[in-house]
Amino acid sequence: MFWKKSDKSTVSFSFPNDDDCQRSTFRVAPWDSEPVHVRFGDESTKVVNISAGGMAFENHNFKEGEQHPVRLHLPGEYKDVVCTVTILRINPTGEICFTTFTEIDSESLDVIHHYVLTHQKSLLQKKKTTKIYHAEAVPGEK
Repeated sequence: MFWKKSDKSTVSFSFPNDDDCQRSTFRVAPWDSEPVHVRFGDESTKVVNISAGGMAFENHNFKEGEQHPVRLHLPGEYKDVVCTVTILRINPTGEICFTTFTEIDSESLDVIHHYVLTHQKSLLQKKKTTKIYHAEAVPGEK
């Protein structure tokens, strides 16, 4: 039962494929209307998702294990995030890089936390306000 805290057998969490879920922090995908781009010097690429632990972005000839200083502007935030990322892996098609933040100051980390939390709140709010209408046919009516 849920009130028996010492009994952990009543709570179970799983992912469709545990191998695919490598981040232990909540991640969000930027809104299509407010995309996030990460800058590598003079070049930039689109962020696919971001969490306090790292981010995924479109691959532009990056390799696993590489470290890069980056800058990203998160919509609605007061400060750009400047840090270093390490590319942990690349998806099988070679299109997406999965990274971790390796050198990041506490203020930049706070900016990411705030962005993710605000995004998460917005998603929950949309779920609450979205009404699902189910029209059932009444016999004899058109």
